[in-house]
Amino acid sequence: MRDTLYFKDDDSRLSFLQGNFITLTNMKDEDIERIIRFKISPINVSVHTTNPELRVKMLNNKRAGKVLEYLKRLTDSGIRVNCQIVLCPGINDGKELERTIKDLYTMYPNISNVAVVPVGITKFREGLYPLEAFNKESSRAVIEQVEKIQREIEQEISTPFVRLADEFYIMANKELPSYEHYDDFEQLEDGIGMIRFLRVVLRVTSSILNLMEKERSFQ
Repeated sequence: MRDTLYFKDDDSRLSFLQGNFITLTNMKDEDIERIIRFKISPINVSVHTTNPELRVKMLNNKRAGKVLEYLKRLTDSGIRVNCQIVLCPGINDGKELERTIKDLYTMYPNISNVAVVPVGITKFREGLYPLEAFNKESSRAVIEQVEKIQREIEQEISTPFVRLADEFYIMANKELPSYEHYDDFEQLEDGIGMIRFLRVVLRVTSSILNLMEKERSFQ
């Protein structure tokens, strides 16, 4: 990849300023301490899995397995973290997904939300790992699994903590969760609640236009 992509994907300053997701794979102890010292918060981290061996494999980086250690240091120091899990069928889903969510939940509330998004696959994959795309059946299985975890967590903190990208519901042909499910829409740009938010915006806009039209009719 281009050098600029590596920079954008692993620079905590851009994560704070522009919302980039970083992997923490290029972090040294002094980099973590700098985030803590300057209170660079919130930052966005692509976790994918908290299984050290699996994360090393997924990111092809020998430092990738230290993600839990780094996240704990950051959250214990009051740094807020938004987490993302890019879900790959047969790799970090199923029991691995449950493990990851529960590991991240131990750091609530400084990890206050986790986004789960489906892996995106293009036709340009020559020589790359043979990933599969989600379909209707596999999307439904993810929704059922995550909904069970959400119910368990909501009994403790009254919020789902982990939320699925709209794409899962579209692929599964299932109704989206309610507007309230998304709280403050903290990961809207990651596709979490985007359709529900847009529907509300369109409804409000339509109401405003109707009021303006009525006002003009009285003049």
